[in-house]
Amino acid sequence: MKACPYCARSIEDDAVRCPYCQGDLTAHSPSSDSPSSPAPPSTAAATPPGTGALRFTHSGFRFVLGYGTDFFGIWERDRSGGPMERFPRTDPGWIQAWNRFHALEPQAVEVPSSTTARPSPGRPQPVTGQPEPSPSAGAQPTIAPTQQQPEGAGEAPARQRIGEGALRFSHSGSRYILGYGVDFFGIWDRQTPGEPVLRFPRTDEGWSQAWNRFTAWEPRAMEVAKEGTPAPDPRGAPVGIYRSGHTLAGVIVAAISLTVILELVAAALWAAHVGTVSSFARGTATYAQLRDSRDAALGADGFTVALVAITAVVWLIWQFRAHTNLRALGAAQLKYTPGWAVAWWFIPIANIVMPYLTMRELYKASDPAAGSVDWATRGGAGLLGMWWAARLITQVLFQIGTAIDIRSVPALRAEAWFFLLANMSFAGLSVLAILVVRAVDSRQSQKRERMSAWMRSFGQPG
Repeated sequence: MKACPYCARSIEDDAVRCPYCQGDLTAHSPSSDSPSSPAPPSTAAATPPGTGALRFTHSGFRFVLGYGTDFFGIWERDRSGGPMERFPRTDPGWIQAWNRFHALEPQAVEVPSSTTARPSPGRPQPVTGQPEPSPSAGAQPTIAPTQQQPEGAGEAPARQRIGEGALRFSHSGSRYILGYGVDFFGIWDRQTPGEPVLRFPRTDEGWSQAWNRFTAWEPRAMEVAKEGTPAPDPRGAPVGIYRSGHTLAGVIVAAISLTVILELVAAALWAAHVGTVSSFARGTATYAQLRDSRDAALGADGFTVALVAITAVVWLIWQFRAHTNLRALGAAQLKYTPGWAVAWWFIPIANIVMPYLTMRELYKASDPAAGSVDWATRGGAGLLGMWWAARLITQVLFQIGTAIDIRSVPALRAEAWFFLLANMSFAGLSVLAILVVRAVDSRQSQKRERMSAWMRSFGQPG
């Protein structure tokens, strides 16, 4: 048995290629396609390949990727001394090193994490257990120990499960899984329980980096079905505590249902008033009958307004709670806080548009099949559009009816028609509002249940 000169694993004496890191053990001359910007050659003739490496992470037929104390590097197997190319030990440096190495060695394989680093001069013992270099921002350089670690060092605790920290997985390969957590994109290793082996910032640039790295490892990966169960962090809700709004939603639905009845009654009274106005114009109805008919219709509208005011208070409480639940359900990159979701209803001019936008965010981010970021790209908000259009139409009809000067018979007839149409529109608006509330409540309940089911599948965290 002999030691591989690249990964220090024990191999057969007559081996011509390392079965672990795929290193070519036969000497051959460098070819003409060597990478550009090589590092100056070492002046020490006896210096072995891989000098300065703390650990090799990926191995190709000719080149090896790894890192030293303060750099990422690419070593050439047939070139003695240090790396032929160096990159800063930073997030951008890692991306540059990986992209460069992947261009040189598209068929490279990952060196197992239990593999020992290449021994360097003055280091008689190979180092083991060096963790994967993480490109996450702010990560401190990890220096390998200078002595043999005991067997089993660095292994994940038994209670850890694969995929910890994930809110949802988006793509799956034969070994690695791509997904995201509360504030990062990550790549998880099926063979390494616990946190992701690589983290990237939760930004557009971070997603590009995560995707490029994942597809390099898993070119035949498949997208995880979006209708599947999202993968929440098994250690608890991402932000805040989930408080069900189901009871409040039930109160709103009951109150709006009663409102629909009053609106239909008011519409019928205004329709009768139209007939009374016509009779008054023909001289077959008295002014007292005309006045009583109008007062009855206005009285029904008055009861409706009082009930709507009570319902509106409950609605705002429910909307505040539902919007707060979005963060407890893992939604991120929300534009509106729960407080502003309520406040926009009271700001003139702005309340023509902003309440609709806050409700649209609430509806889309509550989608049980959506992750914490991709909810913004979800469709299906057509119900919200119809509900808000009915609300604006109803408001315009009531405002026109209220503004009419009723000192003539034609004005009385116009007022009655506008209020009749306004009440019919209000009834339609109320039905749509019931559908909106029930939809949001159902979506949040389903999303919560899916999170709970996933949490149970991970077991109770220790």
